[in-house]
Amino acid sequence: LAGGDQRGRAPRQLIDDTITPVWEANHVWRIFVLVIFWTAFPPAFAAVMTAAALPLWLAAFGIVLRGAGFAFRKEVETLHWQRLFGACFAFSSLIVPFFMGTVIGASASGRVPAIPAHTDLAVWTGPTSLLIGALFAAVCAYLAAVFLTREASRREDHRLRRYFAQRAVVAGAISGALSLATMAEIHSSNPALYHGLTHRALPLVILAASALAILVASWIIVALLRLLAVWQADLLWRLELAIIMVGFLLIFTIAILALLRAIVYFRDVYRATNYGVPDLVEVIRQIDREAVRRLEQAGEKGVTAHRRRIALSFIGHSMGALVVTNAIRILSDVFGKDVIRTFLSGRLRPEMAVREREEEDDEVPGRIGHVFSLMRFVLISPDIPAEALLAVRANFLASSLRRFREAYLFSNEGDEVLRAISTSVNYFTFPTMKRIYGYRLGNTEILASAFGATPPGPNLLDILRAGTRTLAQLSGAVTRQEPTIVARAFTFFDCTDYIDGTPPKGMLTEALDVKRNDPDASIPLWEQLKLLVLYVMGRVDVHGGYFDGAVAQRLIYRLACLGFNQSLVAFGGQDAMVSACADHQIRVMLSDRLPMRSHELPESMALSDNIA
Repeated sequence: LAGGDQRGRAPRQLIDDTITPVWEANHVWRIFVLVIFWTAFPPAFAAVMTAAALPLWLAAFGIVLRGAGFAFRKEVETLHWQRLFGACFAFSSLIVPFFMGTVIGASASGRVPAIPAHTDLAVWTGPTSLLIGALFAAVCAYLAAVFLTREASRREDHRLRRYFAQRAVVAGAISGALSLATMAEIHSSNPALYHGLTHRALPLVILAASALAILVASWIIVALLRLLAVWQADLLWRLELAIIMVGFLLIFTIAILALLRAIVYFRDVYRATNYGVPDLVEVIRQIDREAVRRLEQAGEKGVTAHRRRIALSFIGHSMGALVVTNAIRILSDVFGKDVIRTFLSGRLRPEMAVREREEEDDEVPGRIGHVFSLMRFVLISPDIPAEALLAVRANFLASSLRRFREAYLFSNEGDEVLRAISTSVNYFTFPTMKRIYGYRLGNTEILASAFGATPPGPNLLDILRAGTRTLAQLSGAVTRQEPTIVARAFTFFDCTDYIDGTPPKGMLTEALDVKRNDPDASIPLWEQLKLLVLYVMGRVDVHGGYFDGAVAQRLIYRLACLGFNQSLVAFGGQDAMVSACADHQIRVMLSDRLPMRSHELPESMALSDNIA
């Protein structure tokens, strides 16, 4: 392809000069691939090496032939032998990628049996295998032409640069055409492979098609410039620079889209909203129905049907908190007059305003169905916007929270899953114009230097922070009501510096206690990045470490199952519970609603309602 003796001398010389320094390294990647293949996947290695033995041997023969042609062509002196060894080098440079491509095609199309008895010609001679083999050869030709174009540019040889640039465009166009032909072929012959390429691997397919379009467009532009006789030496450099910039921009865009696709967060939100919530609602309905049926049967035998309602409590971790709050909102009576607190404009109704002025409890009936009564709600790193702590017109958290007798929030300032990942991906959907909003409820922190109990006091929102702003700073822009209603319902457990185990270690962060001297201090940015890296490496569980420590586990399960009063009994009193939290570096803020609610029992159930 380089031409005759005189015309092809310069291209061949450039090829020899370029490949000689890296000749041995050129085959190292094959050694890595084979070693990893047979050590990591020995059954698959045995199957491929048996069923596709012939193309692999032909590829190995091509590697040997290529090395011999390259070495001896420079040693012989007569033109006849130079042509012979040059032909060996050229021929083997084509058959090596071709036969390796057929093996990849056979594996991708599922033609390699799990336990082959012998080599089989049909394994690697199918249309998919042959097309992928040709594609491998074309891509190798394209890469070689690109590398040689760069080498010619480095040597300031404009003639060879144009020579190899033209061949790069042609090889790229052929590669793109073969890619499209392969896609068309597997659409009918291998639906499973086609589905994978058009779904999980779709960004790579788009990238290949875009690269082909760029190559074709650049070739057309170069041809037009030559036709119009306006070709200049520096014009090629500008064109190449423009194409490279467009290519990098395209690759960056596709990489971002692929990253968003790879992140399962949006799919999890969809599943939680459209599957998790309805499923939880249906489970509660079915249990309620079965309980009613059994109580009616018991009533027929002389047992009264009027008894205490079944206490229903929830533990919601991360997105589970979102599922529970939405399920409770669906199951609750939304038409009761005690439930509708505001007018459509968001202004409090007069009777509700009186209750707030008199500091009456904001509880609404917690009856669910015929037999259940909501009792306790424990949120652990909830993936809910922190603004939900502020009373606003249609706050879904407030709507559910008012129906529970007790509510607890376990949070962690260093939860980078929420702070970095969840907040970032929600930034594009959260309805705000400023980045200070949208931080998650699971990152709520108590601004206090000491561990243990922190009294809420009248300035509750000034000592609670989510993200970069306190709730007091956030409340002025998002509420028109008394903003502390929802926040005061919670008992807060700030587990940022929580330590446990023997020897004690940070369970959710590195427990740096940055608030030791300054209660307003926050974890530095570099430490947040470090926590994210440690979480990815599996060193620190910033999102679920609550369940790895004994003290946090006892707090969570006792409060959810026993309630506040009985939990105090289990710990040996309120002072003992708070002391245990302080010893393990947990900051606590007890809700002022706990004393008036903790002694209450579920109300009586009545089965007189019609049951569908």
